[in-house]
Amino acid sequence: FDYESVREFQKRLKDMLAYLRGNEVTIKEALQDSLGIEKFIMEKSFFEVFETDVPELREKIDTINEDVKRHRKSIEELLGAL
Repeated sequence: FDYESVREFQKRLKDMLAYLRGNEVTIKEALQDSLGIEKFIMEKSFFEVFETDVPELREKIDTINEDVKRHRKSIEELLGAL
């Protein structure tokens, strides 16, 4: 996780939003974009940047991380059904 990863993520989101403003997308395209975002977040280990000794905060970060993994799996299943 580094500055370039954050910049890359920002650019990706900016490009996606620009495209969405001028185009209609199918549900499949929307799911593919969502999956791409979540894969990028996981591959770049965005949640590992939060290091803390506070148990409650660590628990919340771990919960968010697991939620993203479950959501990603749901998207993959939906895409597989289309």
